[in-house]
Amino acid sequence: MKYLLFTLSTFILISCQNETETAQQIQQQILKITESESTTDIDNQTNQLTAVYVENAIKADEDGSIFHNQYEIMAYYEKNNLTINSLKGIKSVFAGQEDNFEYEISQFENEDRQLFKQLVISDLSEQPKKRTFEFIAKANSSKDIVGVINNRRDEWVYWCNQHNAADLIEEMYTENTIYYNHKPVIVGHEDLAVEYQYMNNKKYELFLEPIIVEVVQDDLVYEIGQCSGTYGGKYILIWQKGNDDVWRVLVDSNI
Repeated sequence: MKYLLFTLSTFILISCQNETETAQQIQQQILKITESESTTDIDNQTNQLTAVYVENAIKADEDGSIFHNQYEIMAYYEKNNLTINSLKGIKSVFAGQEDNFEYEISQFENEDRQLFKQLVISDLSEQPKKRTFEFIAKANSSKDIVGVINNRRDEWVYWCNQHNAADLIEEMYTENTIYYNHKPVIVGHEDLAVEYQYMNNKKYELFLEPIIVEVVQDDLVYEIGQCSGTYGGKYILIWQKGNDDVWRVLVDSNI
């Protein structure tokens, strides 16, 4: 039976070169699929897994699939046989009320030299830091679509400040949208409208200022930014273009 082996030494980080460009490299493979029937090996792999992810970590996929804990994530990598030969940081920022979380976008190549980009939330209160959320997708974009995303973000802000959460979600979110905020993950329009009902308050206002907009595919974009107004924290949006060519929010997160 196959099991996932996490090599802890692969999470050694190279220090940042400057404030706008992180330089992180993995010195060995992060992930390796191995064949084993040994109970000792399985126990070791489980221990190494818990050193990378918090117990209730979330992984989301571009098809809307959600993996809800360490072991579902392990099963995902076991099934997909994804190996990582090198990792390079693109951008990371502190988040949370006490800067005790990190939002990070990075990229890596697999054994076949295919490029992937990932968006990760890490808990910095853990030593070493542990992943609480991750989203990974193959990177193959050839288009400059940042301007389109900027326009859609402006529309998001407009609808947000109309004080009708249901209308905001109907206009701006995919049907299978995912909202992550350390609570049980929220999926879909109806439940997100309940979560966002505080936006119906006439005194509520919110504005978004992007820190980085990273194109992943011609129909997928990662965004990390800064909120202002009633809420002043960082945010994450993952934009996805639908079959109707309209960009909507697939993943929304704030800590």
